[in-house]
Amino acid sequence: MKIGLIADIHADLEALDLALMLIEQHGAQQILCAGDLIDKGKHGDAVVQRIRALQIPCVAGNHDSIARATQEWYQRADPLFVPNHLLLQPESIAFLETLPHSLVIEISGLNILLTHATPWRNDIYLRPSAPRTLFEQVAEAAKAQQAQVVVLGHTHIPMQAYVGDVLIVNPGSVCGMHAQGSRTCGILYLPERRFQVFDLDFGMPVRKTRPVHNYLEA
Repeated sequence: MKIGLIADIHADLEALDLALMLIEQHGAQQILCAGDLIDKGKHGDAVVQRIRALQIPCVAGNHDSIARATQEWYQRADPLFVPNHLLLQPESIAFLETLPHSLVIEISGLNILLTHATPWRNDIYLRPSAPRTLFEQVAEAAKAQQAQVVVLGHTHIPMQAYVGDVLIVNPGSVCGMHAQGSRTCGILYLPERRFQVFDLDFGMPVRKTRPVHNYLEA
């Protein structure tokens, strides 16, 4: 089974539609979103509406989880410093507040732990260069929920790492220009637990992104 993976859209509707089209072309039967639908880009409401309309399982990113507080600050701020495209409709804010911190979804006999950054906080960066202990903590959190795969985002860096028998993957960020993102999405093949990252502009697999420690390649 093919699972499309997206994360860190950051209000980039054009990039989201490219990702959805690419995932559909690859015949994915399910899509999962690792959060951060809003901020930075120009189409926050439209991105939220697209995710809702397609009923894509999604968790709250760090930007999503503080949407109401951020919007209240925008309302109080000088309009000269807050572009209109950053403002969200009330229904978008309400939807973002319903997003869970993490989800466990069973697919093809495997449990997938979907979260934004880590299973316990959504503002920690699990980059390829992160300490091994952080990877081990994420793997242990997955095992505690009987999950064999962890899907996350937040760093905007595509990544694949095996920690023991737990696979941790990050499809990178859908957004590009507005948030210094990778402009990528991923396909997870189950039950094989094979993972590929695709460039949105060329539709081609990303062969290598950033160097990783040897222990992540095991």
